[in-house]
Amino acid sequence: MMGLRSYKTKSMVNSEKGVDDSKQSSSCLPLQPFSLIRWVWRERRQKRDHQKIEEIRQKIDKDRKDVQHSLDDWELHRTTWRRRARAWKNGEDISVKECVAGRFTYDTAYRYMVTLVGPISGKKVVIVDFRTPEGREKALKWYESRYRTCVRNGKRFLDSYDVWEEEYEDYMDTLEKSWDRADEASLRRTLLRGVPQVYWVVATAKRLPN
Repeated sequence: MMGLRSYKTKSMVNSEKGVDDSKQSSSCLPLQPFSLIRWVWRERRQKRDHQKIEEIRQKIDKDRKDVQHSLDDWELHRTTWRRRARAWKNGEDISVKECVAGRFTYDTAYRYMVTLVGPISGKKVVIVDFRTPEGREKALKWYESRYRTCVRNGKRFLDSYDVWEEEYEDYMDTLEKSWDRADEASLRRTLLRGVPQVYWVVATAKRLPN
């Protein structure tokens, strides 16, 4: 179950009156004030870090779904582009339904201005001309290039999510089985670094006058 976990320790016990402390095992020695403060601080930090890790995991789950949905859309659009390209090469008319498929509306009687805006890449404007066979071929090549770039980046993000999830499972195992604290702390630091941020590019198309 996701959420905060309770962290247990056996290092803090109080000596009972009349009991010879010298006969107690080393694991039952009372904590000194400084050690107690350090233990409390460590436990609070672990719980705080664990909560942050769960928040990161929730965001990764959302980003994974968004990225996968985007990849599925690209596959659908690519199929549409290729079907459109075959129709053009064969001199066939394309129905209105075919024209509006694949993100944008296209008409072979016009040029279009495609604007791409991203938080990292900035703004980029591309003119695609569907009026001539050469222009259509060039436009379709550009879209194929966009497809390859977006799919490559999307799969890279999915791979990073998979790696993070594997480390998360290892981290949960250390908590369940009370393994070495040093190993748990190392995994915690790794998970807190998260994964690369997803930056989305917004694309719009505008028909230009002839």
